[in-house]
Amino acid sequence: MKQLSSFFVNPFLRLVNEVGVEKFRKFFEKHIQLTTAKNGGGEYTQIIADSNAKYSQFYDSYLLEDTSSSIQQGLTITVDNIIVEFQSSVKQQEGLIRSKFNVGTPEYEEFFPYGITEYTESKKEDVQTLMERMVNRGTAHVAELGQPFVDLFTGILNSYTTARTAQLLKIGETKDLDTQTDQFQIEGADQLFHNVLFIADNFRNQPEIVTDFFDESFISTGGEEKETYTGTVPANVTHSVIEMPFADDPEIVLSNTGTTDLMFCLAPTAETACTSGITIAPDESETVNASDLGDISYTFLNVTNLSSDTEGEYSVSV
Repeated sequence: MKQLSSFFVNPFLRLVNEVGVEKFRKFFEKHIQLTTAKNGGGEYTQIIADSNAKYSQFYDSYLLEDTSSSIQQGLTITVDNIIVEFQSSVKQQEGLIRSKFNVGTPEYEEFFPYGITEYTESKKEDVQTLMERMVNRGTAHVAELGQPFVDLFTGILNSYTTARTAQLLKIGETKDLDTQTDQFQIEGADQLFHNVLFIADNFRNQPEIVTDFFDESFISTGGEEKETYTGTVPANVTHSVIEMPFADDPEIVLSNTGTTDLMFCLAPTAETACTSGITIAPDESETVNASDLGDISYTFLNVTNLSSDTEGEYSVSV
């Protein structure tokens, strides 16, 4: 039997980290559309209204974050281009500096205390300091290097500080919007949990109805964690391990943890004994697809103890 505590866990919260914002958005949007289509009697009007409100605040924040991120990327390109321009200008102007002040002189060292590679291989966090050095030392030696030299590096420095400031502000804004979107996504997941419980209460013992309200193709991760069911089955008795849809032919792990042969099968009812399917010997496990166990239109996975005098034990993960 599935532990009752599992019904208190919101299954949609994992989607926040596992499937990405866009898949979550499409899943949420499709759910609202499907539920609206089933609202002929008005019984879902309230959860539709609540879902639309949660979806709108989430999606609006998501759009703002996406726009901010795009602008941030553009500003990053601008900053990087200015750095490239600066490094290229330093290489070009190094000849002028060298022509006025020989390598090794105090004046040359003011510009290149660690050689030209300090500029050409500089890290972003050091670039502004190097730009300011060029402006300051160029201004101090304007008589030798000329005003165009000072103007060149002053213009590069001003362009860089403007672009870098805008970039850092946009990085902060994007981070704040990302946090906000995450929070609204969690609130959306909470609304989805409320909805699935409300719908399930209206359609008890009808798991096939889920596809009328939820399109799980948007949230499939291709490697979802399996639920494990364990139990015992008396001699010559059939137990139903789980009732669920098997139409998508899921992978199932069958384990015999007892001392007698067990047969597993898909069946039309919980009481139907297994006469064909997969037989697992004691202390053995086998991974199969649901179709290996029988007709996947059936919704019961049953286990039959083939022994006439020994209790069996099993574990099934699906």
